[in-house]
Formats: sequence, C-alpha cells, structure tokens
Amino acid sequence: MQREAVLDVVRRAADAFQQRASGSEVGGIDHVPEHEAEEMATLLRGALEWARTHEQQEDAAGETLEGEGDGDYASHNPVIALTQAALETELPQPMGIAPPLPLRAIRENLRARTADGMVDRFIQHKKLTDFVYPLAEKCTVVLVGDWGTGKKRARKVADRIREFDPDHVIHMGDIYPSATMETTQQHFIDVWEDHGPSNAKYWSLIGNHDMDQRGIAYFGLVLTYCQDQEASYFSLQNEHWKLIGLDTAYLDYDLEPRQFGWLDARLSEDGARNILLTHHQMFSAVDPRPAKKDANLKNTMKRFVETGRIFGWFWGHEHWMLSYAREPEWGNYLARAVGHGGKRILDVAGQHNGHAPRVAQYWRRPHFIEGRSLNGFVVMQFDGPNVVIVYPDENGDTAGAEPEVWPDQPHQVPKE
Repeated sequence: MQREAVLDVVRRAADAFQQRASGSEVGGIDHVPEHEAEEMATLLRGALEWARTHEQQEDAAGETLEGEGDGDYASHNPVIALTQAALETELPQPMGIAPPLPLRAIRENLRARTADGMVDRFIQHKKLTDFVYPLAEKCTVVLVGDWGTGKKRARKVADRIREFDPDHVIHMGDIYPSATMETTQQHFIDVWEDHGPSNAKYWSLIGNHDMDQRGIAYFGLVLTYCQDQEASYFSLQNEHWKLIGLDTAYLDYDLEPRQFGWLDARLSEDGARNILLTHHQMFSAVDPRPAKKDANLKNTMKRFVETGRIFGWFWGHEHWMLSYAREPEWGNYLARAVGHGGKRILDVAGQHNGHAPRVAQYWRRPHFIEGRSLNGFVVMQFDGPNVVIVYPDENGDTAGAEPEVWPDQPHQVPKE
C-alpha cells in the first residue's frame, strides 16, 4: 500500500477516535472508553506530525522507498507502521483511495503502545553460561537482514538460501510493516515454511519494527519458531569462532543493559574469534540522516570495542550491503552492513559521508526491469579456524569471497 493511502487512513482514524473520545458512537469502537479513545487519537495525531517533519529524511535514507507496482512503504514511526499492518491484515486487497477504516484492528495494534501495554517482555539470563549453543567445527551459516517483507523478492531470497542447505539461518531482525502476530505469521514463519531450508536451525535478532508492539510477536511467535533460541541474545560458538547475537532494539538503538555481564563473559573467553551480530549499526558511510540515535549504541559499546576482543561485526537495519575496511580509529574490526535481504535497495555505490571507515566493497546488483538492486544474503562456510564468506543475490549469483582476509590464527584476549 502506498504512503499517501496509509497516511490518509491514519488521519481518518485519528478523527474517528477523537469523535469517540468526545462521547459519540463510532462503528467498530463504540465500546472503547473515552479516555482510551483520546489516548489513541493522541498517538495517531503525533504520528502524522512525525510524518510531516521526518519522512523526507527517511526517503533519503531509503527507508520508505516505493516502487512501481510494488509499494514498499513501511514507516519507521511505529504508530503508522502498526496502522498499515492493520490495513494489510483486514483489507489485504487494494480498496481504492479511501478504504474502510479497520478501527478495531488499529486499536488492537496500538494498545501495546499505551500505558496499559507497557509490559516488560525481555528475557534475561540466570547464569552467565545461558543462551550459549554449539557451532559445529564444519558448518554453513546464513545471515539475512531485514528480510521479513513477505514480498516476491524475499521469497526468492529464501529459495536461494535453501539451495545452500545451511545448518543455521540467522535473521538480522525486522518484520514489516510491523511485527504483529498476523504479519509475523504471514511474512516470516509462513515464508520460511514454504521457501526456506528444511534442515536448518533458525535464529533471529530483534529489530525496531519487531518492537513496534513492544515485542509481542517476537517473544511470543518468533522465539517459538526458532526452537533452540530462548532469548533475544545468544551465542553460537566452537573452539575457533563465536557468533554473538545481541539485542539492540528492546532499548531502541542501544544495547539492553541486562546483557552487559553476559557479553563480558563471552568476550572474556579466550581462544575463539568474536563476531558480533546486531540489528543496528555502529556507523554508516551512506545514511544522510543526522547520527543521533546511533550515538547511544556507540557510547554503550565503546568499552567492549576498546578491549580489542571484537574481530568482526555484521549488522542489518540499513537496506544495503557495505563491506567496510578494517581501520584502527573505528575499532579495528571487520564491519559488514547486510540489511539487503528483503527491502528495496538504493544504489549507493561511491557514496561516503565521512562518518565511517572506508568502504572496501559496495553491493551493486542492478535489476533494471524493476528499477532496483537485487536483494541478497551472506553465506559463511566454517571449516575449523577458517571461514569462507560469499554474498549471493536473489538469483544465486555470488559477489565472490571476502575482499579482506579473515586470518586463520585464533584471537587471544589481551592480558591485563
């Protein structure tokens, strides 16, 4: 559904809830208490103001791209995204420029953002060895970022992933337009079931769109589907490697503090090389928006980065693929932006805003018929101390091996 149609529904819904707040009967929500209707109207009006002041920046960053015949609008504002999710669930077929208002569904989606919906769902370790799982010495791991759109291109990516027959598939977070129970089932679980590898173990980080409803579907459905995964952070590890997945969305664009001690324990273990996996990025060479929120994550992660214990870092959130050079002033780790799994991708080749290390390789897979770059994913083939990493696109073509050498000597924790 296109942006103006969604925003029109937000406007009309705000008016309808305001009428109910004034004591009028409104079809579908005439049972809603007036104080709750006022709260809903306030949320919706605030979202419209956000759209007026922020969405131009979102467009420039490729967050709200719309393509001919393939609307890809998914607002970063959770209230707008939840309204769109209600529309897609209740009115899956286009209904013209003024579709009926699914007020009941909008209310149900927004209730998690009211005072009564503020429930703490974060799952914390009890022991520092919790949420640690084995990684075979020889295995294949797939990373796919921002994939949960349910669109044709996401299904094609899943088909290609299946052809690699991976042992593990790790989603880097974000189900669109919002991870409600319905969209999580339709855009994540159903697509994996129909198109994904049948023998793989599934894992998922939590993204900002997964937190639109305070993580209801992520903690209630995604973790259930990812059968071995118990929480929103985890580590897959063996003698040589650790893939450490962290939660940067429960506390928006920051590391939830209840992970600190657990992460310290993972990084303090000697011998293996540590590769962090997060939804959000530490820096961006191409995002034109002011870097405000990412300062929180940078400040929080500073003490972990400065230990020198981080060897590599993969993240999503941005809908492109960038391979950064290892540079000491930026932490001296190998950083990869891999949020190119399911959303429409801007061609950013050659761009650099000066706020990140040098880009060693830009993803550029043009598909001129649809006017977009092809989506893709990451394949990590581990064999003892060595790993080969390639970047297939949705047609199965690879971008070759890593442009940088991943050394074959174990990373040692610096001695105090």
